[in-house]
Amino acid sequence: MSKNNATNWLESRFAKTQGANTQNQGLLQGLADNAKNQIANAQTQRVFKKMIWRVGKLLWQASEIKNGHPVTLPHWKKTSRRTSSEELLSMNCWEAVLYMAYQCDIMTVGKIQNFENSVGGQDQKIRSLFGDAAAYNGHNANIGDILSFENQAKGEIDHIAIYAGNLNGFDYLIHNLAWNAHVTGILMGGCIHFETVQNTIDLYQGENTTANVFVTQPFWEAGSPTFNYFSQL
Repeated sequence: MSKNNATNWLESRFAKTQGANTQNQGLLQGLADNAKNQIANAQTQRVFKKMIWRVGKLLWQASEIKNGHPVTLPHWKKTSRRTSSEELLSMNCWEAVLYMAYQCDIMTVGKIQNFENSVGGQDQKIRSLFGDAAAYNGHNANIGDILSFENQAKGEIDHIAIYAGNLNGFDYLIHNLAWNAHVTGILMGGCIHFETVQNTIDLYQGENTTANVFVTQPFWEAGSPTFNYFSQL
């Protein structure tokens, strides 16, 4: 079975997915089909395909290999919860996007380290790389764009996702969820999920706050407002 065949590449993944059902399989397949001819940038195509292929799977498994080496990026070894021996590592949402970009040979270990070690607090760095230039309005996102969620109560961006397109009148996103408390749709925490953008916004209301949502071209695309920041890392 070829992973490049958009009509088949999700079939075996869902066969191994806890809680998978026909409706979710159909929705995700629809998003995959929609994306085939709507992403112009080749790098964004690779990242999106990597993300959608990961739905229902642990983000990072200790057995995985990248370029002949175990996937143990140095800056992710700083804490005991992210060791090479763990099968499931608590990578957060924006780290997951960096990791997918790394898997697609867009980010390097050096750039990731430079990003983490750059001047400024976490919110400032996230805004610099992932963007907050334009408010998402339900009509201005392209498949593969970055969605940044700003927690109004905190005044900080605390969630990052990839816009996955509109299907049956609903906007969808793909993101990494690290906590079981936030599980919606299929499976469990600690893996890639897909769900509606509105459902993610509603999660903030459940925590007695609201979310400002921003949309930005991925930082690796030359037309992105954050491309210069990425290039200089």
